Amino acid sequence: MSITVLNTRPNNSLKELTLKLEAHGLRVFESPMLSIDFDTAKVALTNLSLRFKKSDWLVLTSANGARSLANIEAYKSQISIPKTAVIGDKTAKVAHELGFKVAFVSSSPNSVSFSNEFLSFLDTQKTPSSIYLFRADTATDELPDALKASKYNVYSHVAYHNKAIKMTELEIRQLSDRLGLSAVSSLHTKVDILTVTSSSALNNLVESLYSKKHHWSKDLVIRLQNIPLCVIGPKTMKTALEHGFKKVIKAKDANINSLVDAVLYYIVSTNENYQIIGNANSYLSNTDKHICPSGNNEEIDQALSTCSGAKSLSHKKYNSITI
Repeated sequence: MSITVLNTRPNNSLKELTLKLEAHGLRVFESPMLSIDFDTAKVALTNLSLRFKKSDWLVLTSANGARSLANIEAYKSQISIPKTAVIGDKTAKVAHELGFKVAFVSSSPNSVSFSNEFLSFLDTQKTPSSIYLFRADTATDELPDALKASKYNVYSHVAYHNKAIKMTELEIRQLSDRLGLSAVSSLHTKVDILTVTSSSALNNLVESLYSKKHHWSKDLVIRLQNIPLCVIGPKTMKTALEHGFKKVIKAKDANINSLVDAVLYYIVSTNENYQIIGNANSYLSNTDKHICPSGNNEEIDQALSTCSGAKSLSHKKYNSITI
């Protein structure tokens, strides 16, 4: 028995997840949903460099944020970057490799832990003049709001844009075929598990499949909803619930290793005889048991109620589909 996983990561980070899944004997089908635009930080950073002081801090929320700033040709020779604080070990590793002076790394790769730990750290340091935050265009205001609530001046800037990849009609048909959503499928290998690492990627996946040029029956909608979906982060999980997915498994931590653990957890919890290849002894303890109930809409709406302003897009979208 073989298990096939859909990898929707952006092109620049697609292979990392694929190789980790393949190391456990899983088959991987790659279909990136986003591309990363690194050109947006150039003007902002160049202008800000004239204002940086020794007591200022630069905050990078992701490895892509570090890559974006490092892509600026004038960065190393002309721009004086202040001390740098980063979220998580992965961002720290990339930032170090790119030459940033990393002076603070949060213990967990999430904004809540970072803001609490960083503010406590700053209380022991000389008060900075300003904190310059570089992050994705789709990031929430949770982190800047937490930092602004302190005594520091915080300036938030877009380091890169997550752009939805527009799929061709042929690509949409091929993906539908892989997911077992075509009326007649010519493929023997179907995707057993979806993986998504952001709400933007999941939205693009669903919107591409729900193209107006494709006829969706009630049966096909239910099939899509019942494909197991492994995600990173509570925001992505809530987006999955909004789209009506019934089997959602959230990785314990916001990183690729934890996402792989979530995939392995789902496989062995639903396939008792499946043998995982490689060292997978830790995946059960490293995975939160966040599996959405596969029951009725009331259960799903109850889970959605924890998200401020959330709307059940599953109900809204399906009403517009020809059944």
